[in-house]
Amino acid sequence: MSFKDFIFRKTIERNISGMSDDQKEAIIKLFEQHPEFIKAITKEIENETKSGRSSADAIKYVMEKNQNQLVKIFKEGGFIK
Repeated sequence: MSFKDFIFRKTIERNISGMSDDQKEAIIKLFEQHPEFIKAITKEIENETKSGRSSADAIKYVMEKNQNQLVKIFKEGGFIK
């Protein structure tokens, strides 16, 4: 595991701390399977914060904007039906 992958994993684990270990691992695997999508939304969030939105508002805006793709990814992982 590269350092970048380690940091990514720890960041995700920290942000989903209320879930079971199995759920955490499943979400991490989903994100690892879609690295380009994760990079794209990360970049979008960064751009939104640079343009003046708070971090929370930027995350909410980008997640709502990408809701269809997020739903598709979470359906693939069996988190939603």
